[in-house]
Amino acid sequence: MVGYRTFAVAGAGNVGKFIIEELVKLRDVGKVASIDVLTRSPDDPKLKELGVTGLKVDYNDPPTLEAALKGKEVVISTLGRSAFHLQELLGQAAKKAGVKLFIPSEFGNPTEGREDSWFAQKNAARQQLKDMGMPYMLVYNGPFPDFVFNPHMGWDLPNGKVQISGKGDTPISFTQRRDIGRFVSHVLTTLAHEELEWRTFRIEGDRTTMNKIAAEYERRSGKKLDVTHRSVEELQAAVKAAPNDVSETLRLDWEMGGGIVGTPEQLDNKVYPDWNPSSAVDVLLKRDGY
Repeated sequence: MVGYRTFAVAGAGNVGKFIIEELVKLRDVGKVASIDVLTRSPDDPKLKELGVTGLKVDYNDPPTLEAALKGKEVVISTLGRSAFHLQELLGQAAKKAGVKLFIPSEFGNPTEGREDSWFAQKNAARQQLKDMGMPYMLVYNGPFPDFVFNPHMGWDLPNGKVQISGKGDTPISFTQRRDIGRFVSHVLTTLAHEELEWRTFRIEGDRTTMNKIAAEYERRSGKKLDVTHRSVEELQAAVKAAPNDVSETLRLDWEMGGGIVGTPEQLDNKVYPDWNPSSAVDVLLKRDGY
């Protein structure tokens, strides 16, 4: 068969919101039959704004999960880091409910074989799905340029200050969340089921470096940036002192090469010929009004 039509989404924030919005667009033209969001608060006004139904579930009561997933073909998990452990329960319920495809909460750097930090949790969740025979689809897209360029990550663009990790010449795959939503919704509704099961999609809107982004931002905005660099040694010490610090861990991981989703030959952008994702600096310039 080609494409899926019924979806349940766990997590409606961050990247989940954009996937839902793109599925809603396809629902409105008849390509999707239903989109439900698993939630503890089905009356959340955010769900009404998105145009979807909230299904009340209790992750401590697995039968409620299984009941909510009955009749759903695809489960998309965009659960955040603090809720990664719930994917095991969600995967078990999906298998029992007869779900055809499970998309675990990846949507970032590749995690195969990773045993460090929260990457290990993602790796374990994928292995659990494999062990139970629950077909999955993975999406690796690198960092979100519409999210990670903020003061907490060293990019205080409103005040013209940028702190780059390491030398800043390491290539990184960037994909904004809207483009991820477009790609995911497209492949789920157009490709044959066998082209989606057990498959890893490696996509990127842009492959560039932090130094190049800073230079291009300066050139096109006309705004002078005060660019400084933080050494790898400093980052390593910071991660050792606070291993659960997301920003420090990611900044070090990207500088050490963990932000690339694959080789150019491995990219799956071509699966969606009309995708035309935005570059990282285009996303920043648009966000900042240039």
